Amino acid sequence: MISKEKDDIYNMNRILYTLLLIIFSYPFAEAQISGRITSKSNEPIIGANIQILETEEGTVSNVDGEFEFNHNERLNVTISYLGYHDTTLILSPNYQHEIVLSESNIILSCPIFIEDKYYAAYGFSNLKSLGIEKIDIQNPANLYNMSPGLFMHSGALNTNRLTIRGIGSRSPFSTKKIKAYLNNIPLTNGVGETNLEDINLAIVDEINIYKGPTMPRFGAGLGGVVHYRTYSHKRFKNSITNTTSFASFNSIHNNINYNYAQEGILFSLNNDFLKSEGYRENNNYQRQNISGFAQADFDNDVLSIFVNHTLLEAQIPSGLNIQDFELNPSLAAANWKSAQGYEDYNKTQVGITHQRTFKNDWSSSVTGFINTLQNYERRPFNVLTQNAKAIGTRFEVLKDFWDINSKMRFGGELFSEFEEWSTYETLEIGQGNILSDNFEKRNYFNLFTEWRYMWNRFNLDFGLNFNSTRFELLDRFIADGEDQSGNYNFDPTFSPFVSFSYQKLSKLIYTTFSHGFSAPTLEETLTPSGLINLDIQPETGWNLEFGYKEAIRNFYYDFTLYNMWVENLLVAERVTEDQFIGVNAGKSMHPGLEAEIGYQRQKGNKNFKIQSSYQYQPHHFTEFVNRDIDFAGKRLPGNPDHKLNTFLEYSYNSAHIKVSNLFVSKMFADDNNSIEVESYNITNVSLSYNLLKKNGWEIFTGFNLNNIFDIHYASMISVNPRSFGTSLPRYLYAGLPRNFKITLQLKYSFS
Repeated sequence: MISKEKDDIYNMNRILYTLLLIIFSYPFAEAQISGRITSKSNEPIIGANIQILETEEGTVSNVDGEFEFNHNERLNVTISYLGYHDTTLILSPNYQHEIVLSESNIILSCPIFIEDKYYAAYGFSNLKSLGIEKIDIQNPANLYNMSPGLFMHSGALNTNRLTIRGIGSRSPFSTKKIKAYLNNIPLTNGVGETNLEDINLAIVDEINIYKGPTMPRFGAGLGGVVHYRTYSHKRFKNSITNTTSFASFNSIHNNINYNYAQEGILFSLNNDFLKSEGYRENNNYQRQNISGFAQADFDNDVLSIFVNHTLLEAQIPSGLNIQDFELNPSLAAANWKSAQGYEDYNKTQVGITHQRTFKNDWSSSVTGFINTLQNYERRPFNVLTQNAKAIGTRFEVLKDFWDINSKMRFGGELFSEFEEWSTYETLEIGQGNILSDNFEKRNYFNLFTEWRYMWNRFNLDFGLNFNSTRFELLDRFIADGEDQSGNYNFDPTFSPFVSFSYQKLSKLIYTTFSHGFSAPTLEETLTPSGLINLDIQPETGWNLEFGYKEAIRNFYYDFTLYNMWVENLLVAERVTEDQFIGVNAGKSMHPGLEAEIGYQRQKGNKNFKIQSSYQYQPHHFTEFVNRDIDFAGKRLPGNPDHKLNTFLEYSYNSAHIKVSNLFVSKMFADDNNSIEVESYNITNVSLSYNLLKKNGWEIFTGFNLNNIFDIHYASMISVNPRSFGTSLPRYLYAGLPRNFKITLQLKYSFS
């Protein structure tokens, strides 16, 4: 245990950071309307005239193309400049208006509320459709690892683990403690697990990533939120597209997409099929996603429905010990190969959303959803069957108070999940006697409120999240003489959030102080004997961060300095080959630096972009004693201190090339930092060319070469491995050797 003096310093630091936040949050001035006027080549237009209609008030843009008005109500203005058409626009206070003029027309992007990559006053990343489309479906980690603060382990197409600022790194085989949504439909199940690999990225237009405990609307999760959004109405084009890819390891990927939009009606249907024999033994994989989306606009109402059905059958090669990893990384774990382990499941997500705009700047959104899962998993130690269903609703109400320069948002989320799961003996063929039979009911209730006050260039955001989580376990297997039935109710959790920011067009300086939590799963609350451990508590933490973001003409950069104090950190301790129990690990500290710097220039039909993102996160235990071993000062396992991702893109006419490099520093696989996993450096290259674009027809071809230097590395590790019997501990998953993908896309657009 750490000393009382260290604990006092720990608390004094927290108080000091809070006082600094309050000092920096002193209010300043009145509301303001501002914007920037540029040409299509992103050059500022100097001296453009901006005139408020029916008044004599006006202004002109400065040498940077910027202008401003000190008004707290929306304005109708006319923008004029020699050689361009006069155009009337509506400008809103405390929005940042980026206006692009051309000789024939004017393009005004919708007012940008401060929730975009360079406007969000909290830890935030945004991955746009263009970057999503260019990733290799066999290497989804390449997409997520572009963002600083994120790190994805990838053991196989059906085995991935995403971590955000170190949270989730201790999950054995999947993404936990990070919530995920698709169009406001929760993808995270009642035990906090998300299968990101099941998401059909072909239907995703953008991915919004909220790092750490941020906005209360998403439940104040300690690890953060990944929010996937499908294409909006404005980006829909009437088209039919077929994309086929052939890749290493006898892999084939085919996607067919149909879009239709006309007079307020929108419809999209997508079929995605992926099949691969895999790099390793016992590694066959086959997945099919069928997705449908429809939307109808009725004046002030928008009704939309989303349906996704996933069918998956995938073998499981599992992790390797150090000897097999070094000598023959394509092997499967011997026991998983012998048992021919695999998983076979189908899952469905259905969501219906109604959005309405009322008078006096009120609006609302209500989503109802249902998720189902049927799973059969054959493992060396037992066979698992699952049948789960979740049903719930999510609602939000928004109100703009222009007279007092404020915005309000409140809402809630409620869902219940019911799961039946059983285990059976694993026989040479099929399954044997039943070993367990359980029924779980999980209830999740979340309420939130947010308020933004805006004056001049300053914004104050604050909010509160309330969460209630409970679950029930019914043990229906009485032959073993043990009854594991029980209830677990967590104390209600209140999580505040406050952010203060200064903004001038595309410059943002902010500080944020917030609280988050992460409830343990049922498995983490069980003792080795199978009884519920009522002493297990949710992970809780306070997060303080300072950020600076700015885009200046062709340059952009984003710097974030944060520290997260976590109490009751849950450590997954492996007691048998198929059983992990939770242990609250006292306290840990998660300091970090995130940086992203880029340059982009477009001239005519040429486009050049270079970007680097870096993270430094020396996360460590500050108070943790387990089995009489003091781990204070030790690095948290499963997460690298350093990650650097750099890419360069160049386009000319119809040709495009991208070269990327990912460096990941060494990391530890155990709490005692005695098992070290080596660093690695991976380089990928992609080439593409538009062969045809005529009369509505488009033909596109692409080529990806990944790990071009054929580096041998561990793309995923399991933390705190244990050996059973005389076998060595298995904790390493081999990354793919040099591999390729060839793509051909045929698209027809119609009116």
